[in-house]
Amino acid sequence: MHSWSARPSCVPRIRAPNWNVCLADSRRVIVFDFDKTIFAGDIGFEITRWRLLRSPWRCALGILLLPLYAPLFLHARSLRWGIGFAYWLSTVAAHDDDQHDFFATHGAALRQRLFPQALIALSEAQAQDTLVIIATGALPDLVRHLLQPVLECVPEIIGSTTRPFGGGRVLAQHCHRSEKLRMLKEAGLSPPYAIAYSDSLADTPLFAASQRVVLVNANDSQANTLQHRLGRAIERATWSNASESTEQT
Repeated sequence: MHSWSARPSCVPRIRAPNWNVCLADSRRVIVFDFDKTIFAGDIGFEITRWRLLRSPWRCALGILLLPLYAPLFLHARSLRWGIGFAYWLSTVAAHDDDQHDFFATHGAALRQRLFPQALIALSEAQAQDTLVIIATGALPDLVRHLLQPVLECVPEIIGSTTRPFGGGRVLAQHCHRSEKLRMLKEAGLSPPYAIAYSDSLADTPLFAASQRVVLVNANDSQANTLQHRLGRAIERATWSNASESTEQT
């Protein structure tokens, strides 16, 4: 896979917790989702599954409790609790940071699932007089580890956060739906945003707060639904990764 590099006009990083420095920034803000928008998949799911499968007792406990927490994934209001439980299960009683091992083992294969068109769009946006943000339900460290080898300058990432609980970690904030918009505002990034890229109708609040809307890899039904919700025209982008392109040919 080619290394898609941002041009030298890299945006300075915004360092938490003093994110309100952005309030005085007059540049246009371009917001990208990550899972299924830049990356073909869900990076949080990938590392959670890996942690569970390498621990027989966690895997067995997860299967045993599946009837209790699986329904949490079926509804938007309870989704964060389902994700939080799965993440807790994958981290409970863990004594080391295995993130390095995960990326050392699977990083190269996972990076093949990045959409080259998305990386180009990121780099082109960074080369302009814009502030580029990735706002995602994933944990920022996971996204950063995945992107660092392929981007000269990784954009600032606003994502979900975790906290200690019961010997493991659970979600403290889930950067999803209206919470994503709230977290952007909390970081001093107030709407309207210049452009929003996402694959998901769950980002309707973000789309509504953006001047241009780019819906990624959506079908006609999803596009029509979003246009009806927003009451205005949207743009669509179809992005694929190297493995998908090979399969299609």
